[in-house]
Amino acid sequence: MSEETDPTISTEEPLVFDKAEPTAAAPPPSRCRACKRPLGREHFTIDEAECCEDCHHLVSHQLKEAKGGMAFLRAAGIGLVAALGGSIAWYAVAKITGMEIGRRRDRAKRQHLSAAGRDRPRA
Repeated sequence: MSEETDPTISTEEPLVFDKAEPTAAAPPPSRCRACKRPLGREHFTIDEAECCEDCHHLVSHQLKEAKGGMAFLRAAGIGLVAALGGSIAWYAVAKITGMEIGRRRDRAKRQHLSAAGRDRPRA
């Protein structure tokens, strides 16, 4: 096997790792991902999407609002409403079908024990 050398690599000068030589930079994306307007000189990256300065400020403002106390209260209120709705649905299913998951076996066991006279306190 013969060794082939790359003609673009010069073996005459030593490799230098102290100084970076930039290559041709890729052109910036031409349009904002959010508003589709052309990007100017200054653009931002939000979740790997290029966006303009106006959209960046809008998203930053929305994120700051989401971290406030009102956001927590709103989420807690929605959670309470969901819990109440789930409780009502469980009660309706239990009344309509006569099945209560987790209680049917206990009720049958109590009826069996009371019929046998075992549920009375011992003296």
